[in-house]
Amino acid sequence: MEIDPKIISEATWLFWEVIVKDIIKKSTSTAWKRFKHHEAKQKYQKRVKEIYSTMRVLYKLETVSLNDYYVDLFILEEPEAYRRYGVDYLESNFNETIGFYNRSNRSDAFLIANEYNLLFVLGKPGAGKTTLLKYLATLAAEEKIGKVPIFISFNSWAYSEKNLFEFIIEQFDICGFPDAEMFIEQLLKKGNALILFDGLDEISDEGNVRGKMIHELENLVTKYKDNKFIITCRNAANDYKFTGFTYVEIADLTDIQVSVFVKKWFSSPTKATNFLTELTKEENQSLKELSHNPLLLGMLCFVFEETSSFPPKRGLVYKEAIEALTKRWDKEQGVQRDKIPGFSPGVMIVRTSLVNERPTDVNALIEAWSEAVDYWESNPIESLNIIASYYNLPPDSLSLGVEEGIDTYSRQQNMEAFTPGWSGSLYEIANLNLNYLVETGGIRRVSDINKLINWEFVGRAIQETN
Repeated sequence: MEIDPKIISEATWLFWEVIVKDIIKKSTSTAWKRFKHHEAKQKYQKRVKEIYSTMRVLYKLETVSLNDYYVDLFILEEPEAYRRYGVDYLESNFNETIGFYNRSNRSDAFLIANEYNLLFVLGKPGAGKTTLLKYLATLAAEEKIGKVPIFISFNSWAYSEKNLFEFIIEQFDICGFPDAEMFIEQLLKKGNALILFDGLDEISDEGNVRGKMIHELENLVTKYKDNKFIITCRNAANDYKFTGFTYVEIADLTDIQVSVFVKKWFSSPTKATNFLTELTKEENQSLKELSHNPLLLGMLCFVFEETSSFPPKRGLVYKEAIEALTKRWDKEQGVQRDKIPGFSPGVMIVRTSLVNERPTDVNALIEAWSEAVDYWESNPIESLNIIASYYNLPPDSLSLGVEEGIDTYSRQQNMEAFTPGWSGSLYEIANLNLNYLVETGGIRRVSDINKLINWEFVGRAIQETN
């Protein structure tokens, strides 16, 4: 939808004039009297654009322009995450390539964001939730949306240990606003803010941190209800309902959107055409399913950029992406691969809140895992066939991976792994890998291993068995 920039610019100019002049009238501060609000406006807009008009693409070393990679997204006004289907519907509508997703009506994300003042945006990992908010913040900074953008990362807010209003003030302070608190209060009272909250799912519920932040957010919405609020969250982590908010979901990419993304990714039109041609081939239909997620599509583009082809099996895409990323990172950091620790255990990670709230379920999960390992050891061929059938792969492709170094721990071996001082324990292996990452610049410091590893549930499972 085309918007007359002249109308929006005039409206935005009028808004700044009214608000800032109102503050000047009410304030006796000599700083405000000397303050050039027009310069402040330009400074703030410039800063917002600097921060949010760029993005990091996992498979590229450099920061890239948002506009160079952004693809207009669609919104499902009836979130798939909330829909319930019967068995007959699932059997008749399942498609091996696209699954069950995105059968709801689609709407343009920008139009939906403009239509609703209270919007809760759900999305799968990699669907583009953060990118959408950054895009909206940039548009507002460019005066293409008649609101002043305020971008709030839930993660950054939690890390700051400030209350919500103090955190918002901090965002303006960095742009040189004197008496930012008074300015923001007038801004919010007049309903001229676009407040973007990103990543509710990233907040831990330990110590009720998440609950306290939600409470502050709801108070802000209630007090300044005339502003526009947008919250993003992953589908699976949405366990709280905000009163008055309209819930929507970011849709998977369509084939046309995939094509637009690919042509933006590759600098060579020929390479982009070759990618799209290969993706439509019958043998690559399982890969095409991945392409409807922006993050996974980027991974496919990266692998194709490095090899000019797709691997024969879907599982090998991840392997080739990791290998290519490792080579790039090694070259950039000057890392010698023969110095890397050779053993990396796969571990089960459970949130502290889940451990505290549902210890019986966690214990049952570990017991079930132990039983599965026992079955695997006793029935290796049948186990491979079961897994192969689930993933629609030939058993030989899995047996090769197992033979090349995948091992499973028995109950006793698990207990030994959780014992400090034992040769080959998780404590020893974790310290080895963490120190390596510190030396190569991957992380800044080594965390306290004793706070990361909890042996209680494994120990209980062993004792109950014995």
